[in-house]
Amino acid sequence: MGTSLKSASSKKFFEKIDREYIVNAARAACTDDANQRLVYLSAGTADAHAYALYWRSKVLTQQALASLGYGAMLVHRLGYLKNAQCPEFRMLGAIVA
Repeated sequence: MGTSLKSASSKKFFEKIDREYIVNAARAACTDDANQRLVYLSAGTADAHAYALYWRSKVLTQQALASLGYGAMLVHRLGYLKNAQCPEFRMLGAIVA
């Protein structure tokens, strides 16, 4: 789950899709089982102090997920997904490819 700012059409909707939906789904799935694990695919460029909303949002999402009480949380900070199908053109992806 996730989106781009362009697809979301506003910062408010971007944050709702990129953070709120993810955190709410993880909260609903969380149980008292200490063996339950949460896996979150983030961005390698995630940074709480970044200018870009996308990168800040990833850190805020990680922090919110960490507070939910899962037995363990694995965060994979991906740089680039080669051959990933994306319905819209993304300049950075084109450069890296």
